[in-house]
Amino acid sequence: MPTIADRIDSYFIQMEWPFERIDNTLWRTAFPGDLQIHEVFVSSDDVWISLRSMVGRAPAAGCRAKVNELLLRLNSLIPMTKFSIMENGDIFALIDLPAFDLNYSDFRSAITNLINHVDAHDNEILALCTDEAKTSSLAPA
Repeated sequence: MPTIADRIDSYFIQMEWPFERIDNTLWRTAFPGDLQIHEVFVSSDDVWISLRSMVGRAPAAGCRAKVNELLLRLNSLIPMTKFSIMENGDIFALIDLPAFDLNYSDFRSAITNLINHVDAHDNEILALCTDEAKTSSLAPA
């Protein structure tokens, strides 16, 4: 049976998606968004396959509450992809899948969902990170 690392390589190849295998537990790929090129990192261990993409740097102090509220609202509305604020304040989108039964369809679905959600919401997230006057599209009326 192929290792999880070999399976992930084969999934990228099947998708015809450019990637770099950094080691047996980490891959890097990228996709162009509206505002920037987004890197996607795929990591694996014995239990999980994790897909991560940075959405933006930490919001300005006066913008944090609006950004936090938007991310929480997005997380309740969007399947699979979750937006997270890291310890340093940077914003990431992430998807975790169980490694034990990872298949091509699940992998393709996860990476597609991740990039679609990042691309759909990064403009608003980045605007809210820097503009204290900006209002979230999901803010209560």
